[in-house]
Amino acid sequence: MKLLPLLDRTGNVKYWADPRSSWMVDLDGNAVALIAVDAVYDRNGVQLGWWYGDHLRNRNGQVVLFVTRSKIEGLMMPAEKPNSRMPTLPSGRPNFDWLGVKPPKKHEWADVTSLPFQDRRRRTLAQIKRVLALAAERKLKTGARISL
Repeated sequence: MKLLPLLDRTGNVKYWADPRSSWMVDLDGNAVALIAVDAVYDRNGVQLGWWYGDHLRNRNGQVVLFVTRSKIEGLMMPAEKPNSRMPTLPSGRPNFDWLGVKPPKKHEWADVTSLPFQDRRRRTLAQIKRVLALAAERKLKTGARISL
């Protein structure tokens, strides 16, 4: 199995990626992250950033790691240091606590709004209403003007 070295902005190998399993491992071969489609998640299921095929960007869009010989538009690439030794991967699949943990099946229906992506617009509207209510309350207390 050929692992891809992932280098940081100084050109040092910091992690390795396994293209077959999509796991990222540290220099000791411990699984630390999973590349799922184009997102990268840590062991707890928290999204770390985005995978662009040859580099990883954090959630702010900044390049954090890259594969050797990458060319990233707008960036001067560092000189690549010699690779550290490739780690030996443990046999079997890494055990991430959040992967594959399903709730018990229930024989009942749920409303489609129970899916998190369905609530985003409603939550945003609720947040706007809350901010406006707080601003109105503040105006009443202080007599200040509210400008939107």
